[in-house]
Parts: sequence; C-alpha cells; structure tokens
Amino acid sequence: MELVLRDVWAGYGSRSVLRGVSLHLRDFSLAAVIGPNGSGKTTLLRVVAGLIKPRRGEVIINGVRIDGASPRDRARIVSYVPQRDPVCELEVVEYVALGRYPHGGSIDRRSIEIARETLRELGIEHLASRRLSRLSGGELRLASIARALAQRSPLILLDEPLESLDPRNRAVVLRALRRATSMGHSIILTTHDLGVALTAPSIVVGIRDGRIAFVKAPAQISSRDLESLYGVEIEIVGDGCRRAAIAIGSR
Repeated sequence: MELVLRDVWAGYGSRSVLRGVSLHLRDFSLAAVIGPNGSGKTTLLRVVAGLIKPRRGEVIINGVRIDGASPRDRARIVSYVPQRDPVCELEVVEYVALGRYPHGGSIDRRSIEIARETLRELGIEHLASRRLSRLSGGELRLASIARALAQRSPLILLDEPLESLDPRNRAVVLRALRRATSMGHSIILTTHDLGVALTAPSIVVGIRDGRIAFVKAPAQISSRDLESLYGVEIEIVGDGCRRAAIAIGSR
C-alpha cells in the first residue's frame, strides 16, 4: 500500500481546511490521525476517499490519482466508514453485501456469500439476520467495518471508529481492526484517544490547523510533540503497549 498527497488544499465553500498537506505513507498496516477538533482530520479522510476534490494538489493511492478515477474505480481502491453509522431496517448481511456493489452493480448470491464470509472473519456472523435498527452502538460500528471489508478495497478509512463506545465494544472494534490488517488491508483511522494512538498503530500522523505537524512511529512520539499539537501540557506515562497520555493543563 502506498498513499501520496502532494500539496493538497481542500475545504468547504470559501473556507480552506487543509492547507498544503503533503504526506507519504508506504507499507503500513494501521495509521492513526490525531489532532485538535477542527484541525482537518475528517476532511483529510474525505479527500483521500475522493469524496472532496482538492482545490490544488493530488492524491495518489497505489499509483492511481483518486480525483481522476470513476466512483466505481475509487471504491475498488478505498473504502470509507463515516463517523455516524446508518440506522435502517436492512438486515446486517444485506447491508454488508452492499459493499460488493462496485464489483458487480447488484447484490447477488456471491455478494451475500462474501458478506457472510466477512462477518465470520470478524467473529460476528451471529448478527447476520439482525436488523441494523436493533443493533447496539458497538455492533453497528462492526457492521459498518464489515461492509468496508466486504468491499475488498486495499485501503480502509475510518472516522472516529471508537467514539462513544464502552470499553468492551472498543476492545471488540480494535480486535476487528487487527483482524482486518492481518487479512492484508491497510487502515487509516482518526481518533481522540491518545492511548490508542500511542499503542495500536504502526504510524501516527499529527495534524493541526490543516497542516501536517508530524509523522512518527508511536514509540517516537514525545510529550513535546503532543503539547505542540494540542496546546496543553501533556505527560506520557508507561512504555510499550501500556503507554498513555495525560493532559495536565493549559500551556
């Protein structure tokens, strides 16, 4: 997997959110994007997904310029799970099978088979016949991740996949993401959970005011990096998979 952004400017209306973003990620399994509210995390994902066209610059995934690809071709390269999951009366297996649309244009028997395989791979096959409207928040998030996996795109983008989840469901979602990377997918997620950012990903991208602040392995991130990013005093405690960040106060 190779993702390249070159001098990307993007935003909404007359407002620029991303300001000259350049980024090169290669051969990564899980990348976390962190930064303050309004820093451009969601906009970055939407630009990479091809949902927002840059005003300037280019986005290239595995050699393909995303803003020049058709919606179906884009969907074969990258899938995007927004921050808010849909709630409707579809059964989970039907919803997951919709991820196969870019490959055939209809939901056929093979699409349902792949959907069931994906649910089984994530350990949630028991949800197949349940309606989305009857799922818990964690189950709904897992169904959305399953749909992205069924799409079979090499890159999966997840906007705040851990938001509003209790510890048990957070653990279930993180386990599902690890399974996804073991299946060969590369994942980029946004998160406000610095404990996750310091332990789970292979690479962390810090963004502030629409610009890249740093790109580092979790073990290389210092308290100074986080203080500069968030504008508050932050202490990193622990080591290895038990690292955590504690905000102490305003700088």
